[in-house]
Amino acid sequence: MSKMRIQLAAVTVGCLICLGQSSAQAQSTQSETTRSGTSQSGTNQSNPMTFHDKALEMNYAEIQMGHIGMMKAQDARVRDYADMLVRDHTQALSRLQGTQSTSQLQQGDHSHASVNDTADIHDQDTAGADSQIAQREKPSSTTSMATTVDQNMLTREHQQAAERLNKLSGTQFDREFIDMMVRDHRNAIRMFEQQANMSGNTHSGTSATASSSRNTSDQNTSRRESTSTSSSTDDGAIARQMLPELRQHLAQAEQIQKDLRSSNTTR
Repeated sequence: MSKMRIQLAAVTVGCLICLGQSSAQAQSTQSETTRSGTSQSGTNQSNPMTFHDKALEMNYAEIQMGHIGMMKAQDARVRDYADMLVRDHTQALSRLQGTQSTSQLQQGDHSHASVNDTADIHDQDTAGADSQIAQREKPSSTTSMATTVDQNMLTREHQQAAERLNKLSGTQFDREFIDMMVRDHRNAIRMFEQQANMSGNTHSGTSATASSSRNTSDQNTSRRESTSTSSSTDDGAIARQMLPELRQHLAQAEQIQKDLRSSNTTR
């Protein structure tokens, strides 16, 4: 009888050990799944920026840098250049936002929108642009207060650049500001030229794509291809439209940069 009790106790202990191991394995599997899901979620949140997103951010950044230049520049040429940046990039931003509204309608984000809805959006964008232009005609301090850019609209790189500029003053600020404008506009021109060339190639193949889609029975696929081609062509048109102004800004910044360096050498 005692022997049977010992055997029964041994079996009970064995069962408890097995249950404990199964529970630990289940918890480990659940933990790994949770970590995997969190990792995937983080990856999904870091989606690459489109050309349109980059163009919007670039204009926000130049407006912000322009405001800083208008407030802190010592040299009149640098101050005038900063004022031009705010004026030109605010207008460019308004155009970009207008094309974004139109693109959303074309892609079905407002599937029930009518022609009147499109006109209302255009009127709102135009009114916003007129308001910004009117603000820029006021004294610089008022303009700066009215159109300051939210820091959250900028990349971390541009936020750090703005912080660095705000710590400088006098001739040191003027030199750093113009050096930054030369770098930024060279990078912007490179990006816009690449987009203009890419969409130019896409546009040249549009007729072949259209011909192929007519022979395809899947009309939904054809619509998606058409929307993608249209979006790429729109981005190319934006790039080509903005390139002359960006090149002009770069040429002016390089001239001011040269003048500042020359004046520092002669002192």
